[in-house]
Amino acid sequence: MPSCSNDDSKPFDETELKSLYKEIQKMADSQTCEDSDFWSFTAFGSKPCGGPNSYIAYSTKIDVTLFLAKVEQYNSGVADYNRRNGIISDCAMVAKPTGLICKEGKPVFTYSGNANY
Repeated sequence: MPSCSNDDSKPFDETELKSLYKEIQKMADSQTCEDSDFWSFTAFGSKPCGGPNSYIAYSTKIDVTLFLAKVEQYNSGVADYNRRNGIISDCAMVAKPTGLICKEGKPVFTYSGNANY
């Protein structure tokens, strides 16, 4: 049966996903947020029903190409893991941030209507 992916690598197990998650978090947390012009965000994780689990902020001063590649690898790995293991969730949509600000050295997402979380 043909695969939907051209990638012949083996699926991630839970331990490998946790390790990749930690690598991504370490990269994301490696810079202090002082100027939001140097920060961005991307979808992170994968809900079993589709869509991201959350969003993750990152400094544009890190190796963005490597960071986004790791995030994509993680997102795909989680989606595959969920599918293979019959994982279910609430299927609630996660609100996409409209931007972010720096607060006490950390990035904080902003949402339409200026509600900060």
